[in-house]
Amino acid sequence: MIAVLNSCGGGFGADNSIQTHNVDFNEKDIIGNWKLDKFSYEYLSEKENFDSICIFFNKDGTFILNNSGDLFNQKKADPEFYNVKKNGIIDNKTSNGKWKVTKYEKIGDRLNLIYDNNISQSGLNVYKKGDEYQIWYFFGDPDTGERLRFLKEK
Repeated sequence: MIAVLNSCGGGFGADNSIQTHNVDFNEKDIIGNWKLDKFSYEYLSEKENFDSICIFFNKDGTFILNNSGDLFNQKKADPEFYNVKKNGIIDNKTSNGKWKVTKYEKIGDRLNLIYDNNISQSGLNVYKKGDEYQIWYFFGDPDTGERLRFLKEK
């Protein structure tokens, strides 16, 4: 008899050194400029001419997201090509709002954005690799690998 065990890989590929659970972080760890990594552009529409999407987290609890007002939009079917899917949209628009770290008892801390138009964006996970924090956002199931990853600039 052969038993096959299947588990969620978490969308991290072969890199097992990323701490995804029980990551201890607070506001001071988030303040600064975070740049989208190059691999993340594979999951965005209109990606050909961009490599500079950043989120600026300010000390006063505000943020600025450049180049995309709809970056975190989930997949949508393209009306012209029903089998083509698109993720976040790069649209040359700047978004502003407030950010906060929300503490949840069962699932850990999360980073939340509240845009100036009062739309709330959750689902931003803060992970850690060594001494460096990373912000991850998954388009659906993490096992698909479709994600955005922001790295803090030094």
